[in-house]
Amino acid sequence: MKFKLNQPTIIDLFVILFTLGLFYWIKSLGFSYRFGDSNAYFFMANQFLHGLLPYRDYLLADPPLLVILLSGLKALFGSNILLFQAVPIVLESATAILIYLEVKKKLPRLAKVFPAMYLFTFLILATSDYVTGLHFVIFFIALAYYVRKKPYLSGFFWALATLIKLYVIPGFLGWLIYLSLNKHTQQLKQTISSYILTGVIVMLPFLIIAPESVINQIIIHQFNRPEGISKTNIFTFFIIHDFILLVLTTLSFFMIKKYKTFLPLICWLVFYLIFNDLYYLYLGVLAFWIVLSLAELFNYLATTATPWVVANKQQLSTIIIFSIFLSQLIGIKIYHQAIQPQNVFSQIDEVSHYIQQLPDKPLYGSHEFVPLIALKTNHALFQDQADTNTQLFGSGALNKKELSTQAAEQGVYLLTRVANVAQNANLDQGYEGYFDQDIFEKYCQRLTIIDGSGFELFSDVAIYECTQDD
Repeated sequence: MKFKLNQPTIIDLFVILFTLGLFYWIKSLGFSYRFGDSNAYFFMANQFLHGLLPYRDYLLADPPLLVILLSGLKALFGSNILLFQAVPIVLESATAILIYLEVKKKLPRLAKVFPAMYLFTFLILATSDYVTGLHFVIFFIALAYYVRKKPYLSGFFWALATLIKLYVIPGFLGWLIYLSLNKHTQQLKQTISSYILTGVIVMLPFLIIAPESVINQIIIHQFNRPEGISKTNIFTFFIIHDFILLVLTTLSFFMIKKYKTFLPLICWLVFYLIFNDLYYLYLGVLAFWIVLSLAELFNYLATTATPWVVANKQQLSTIIIFSIFLSQLIGIKIYHQAIQPQNVFSQIDEVSHYIQQLPDKPLYGSHEFVPLIALKTNHALFQDQADTNTQLFGSGALNKKELSTQAAEQGVYLLTRVANVAQNANLDQGYEGYFDQDIFEKYCQRLTIIDGSGFELFSDVAIYECTQDD
């Protein structure tokens, strides 16, 4: 798209820069190390840089592209691991700009407000504090949609998104259904062929090196995961906080009946309803499509010949925009007060210092922070086991008894998140999901508990020494 530096373009640039600046400022208020899956990915990226491969050398329950991309960033960031926290912010900013460029094709006067509509959805605010792969996924999907008239390129970007997280597949199927229903046969074939070829090129080396591990970790594990967080809680959480957007999206669906943006949404929602282990993060991918559906709604108001709409379209557009931004202002406040302070790893320096004073032994424990401590202290991680998510043990991908026995035989420091409650101070807890209780009681001794922020229940860190040596 060609730009002319005229007054409307200058105004657009000013509004977008203001939007991005506000987004960065809000995010800077919580820019810190955090507990979460991110830290396991950071460790895996570091190992990849040192020649250790996923599936063969350590468990990775996802396709490999996120680790590969993060390894490139790790080479750039060096020991400044905190800089990883900026990755979702930058990626979401890029996605917001793509949304602006897309909407400007049909709504040149309104396009400048759409980056804010996207960035300040609760879905994006609440998920962009963590490096989980979601924001790479959204960015690649946004690119795939933006270049949809170049199907080979579009299929390539859809494939990149899938090579980060497999939950992209339902949305991609929705897009293929759209192409099929609209008889875009050539575009459909080219998109699929590019998608498959990209997937084969990336996955083939890993399938050659460790075929059984790839299948077990990426596919079999996913179908054997036990039920996770209540779906009702997850859907209720986002319906409440993005209520106005969801109402407008539903209105757009029934008024316009254009399935380009809705078929991927519908396919994802069906998948979320039937998949056992749903996480809050998975819903983040919907935000891009919700905002596109709003663009369709505004375009309908601008082009419809319905007399009442024609007479009131300016007022309707103003009311809709005002309602969206008022709800998002409330959402920003809720996010800042209740969501942004969660999972802050405030005592990272204290934990790192304590570990560095101990005799050298591998670390093991919660994937939510132990891999980060290993990176910060240059300690080995037991068997390079960065991901100890309890779902891996529940699905059978990891054997808790076997792994705990090996850890005690070798001798490890076990690090866990424990409850920040005074009456629980003398209880040993937090390890149950990834360390066998019988082995713990026989071979592990608590060394210390280091207090966290106390903002949430499990904010303290307990450190144990587990060894069979007398």
